Amino acid sequence: MADPFTMAAVGLTVAGGAVKAYGEYSAGQSNAAMYRYRARVAEINSQINRKNSDFTLDATDTNVRRSGLTTGFTIGKQKTAQAAGGFDVNTGTNLAVRDSTREIGREDQATIFKEGGRKALAYRNKAVMDDEESRMDMFAASQSERAGLISSLGTLLGTAGSVSSKWMQASQAYGSPSY
Repeated sequence: MADPFTMAAVGLTVAGGAVKAYGEYSAGQSNAAMYRYRARVAEINSQINRKNSDFTLDATDTNVRRSGLTTGFTIGKQKTAQAAGGFDVNTGTNLAVRDSTREIGREDQATIFKEGGRKALAYRNKAVMDDEESRMDMFAASQSERAGLISSLGTLLGTAGSVSSKWMQASQAYGSPSY
């Protein structure tokens, strides 16, 4: 029969290996949960960015229309003032002034449209990046689970080898156990 100290060492090796394997498995599960959480946050951010893009486009349309109305109102005021002054509103400088105002209004509308489009595109691009971040986090979650499992299995196999070695040493030193 094996020496009690050797048997205690074997028992402690088995217990230590099992605890370490469980810890490695749990760490893999914990990391996976953290990555799944991050993936969900990225998904939500993607949804928010897509909505912000839509809101930006809607606001841009409103601002372009408002700018057009303001330009039309300004042109109307100009024409009224010109007519009140007794001038011919359909020729010469009076017409050129209103045409210039109309052109400036169009440029303002184009600028508003371009800036709104840029902001909306930036939100869309951020949404795409969030989608990719979510996919990478989900991949990292699956890899963390796999790594925790493989590491714990490796520890169990290493522990089995260590126990086997100690058992063999004890058997050689004290003889084979009798059944």
